[in-house]
Amino acid sequence: MLAYLCREIQNTHNMKKLILLAMAFTLTAGLYAQDLKTQLINELKTANMYNVSELLGMDIDPTSDFGKAYSAFNDQGIANVEKRLMVVDKFANNFGNITPELANELIKESIAAMKERTKMMEKMPKTFGKYLSPSNLLSLLQYENKKQAIFDNFLARNIPFANMK
Repeated sequence: MLAYLCREIQNTHNMKKLILLAMAFTLTAGLYAQDLKTQLINELKTANMYNVSELLGMDIDPTSDFGKAYSAFNDQGIANVEKRLMVVDKFANNFGNITPELANELIKESIAAMKERTKMMEKMPKTFGKYLSPSNLLSLLQYENKKQAIFDNFLARNIPFANMK
């Protein structure tokens, strides 16, 4: 039991580092050259692939069918996080001056990004079920949900409500 708890703490720690790396990537992407953005994306993908390899107890070859499918899933996930952070950035740049039109725009963009992520997650069983056992597929789904929860928690703690002054 203690070994399991230690692994969970380590996995959570690795995921927190992964999420922080993702946030650093998205928050600094506009400030630096495209080369840095590409470098950060590659670091994020490498860290994610490592975490999933550890979680599933298998060395994932990026050139294998599963490795390619998971890499494509990562690309979609990174693009989705970028969309969500663009909404956050638009909100932050207009905080204190949110017009009804902008509020409606932010609502639509937020919901669109959430729907996109939900569609990605709904495709996971079909996409990865042919490569993974049901328990590993469930673990992968849990991992992706845990990453999202850490990201959502960060946003919830750091973004004020629109009607706050």
